[in-house]
Amino acid sequence: MSPDEHKIMEFLKGSPDFLSIIKISLKVGGRKLCRSRPRWAERHLLRLSSLGLLEMDRKGRFRFKAPEKVHLAPHIAEILARAKAA
Repeated sequence: MSPDEHKIMEFLKGSPDFLSIIKISLKVGGRKLCRSRPRWAERHLLRLSSLGLLEMDRKGRFRFKAPEKVHLAPHIAEILARAKAA
């Protein structure tokens, strides 16, 4: 993951809403970069989306894709809980 992609992921983790490419470009890259290239983040967003890390809605906006919860058998969950406590 590139530094720009990492910054985008960190920014999107803080928002549950879908955000436009322009808004993400502005918030992550700043005004100076966004003035010269307003959609600079688009290729990064599409790549992260294709990797399954981001969700894209029908309007072309993106948000962080929360990891799915894993269901474990009760005895396995207990073993993992004990391992975390140790």
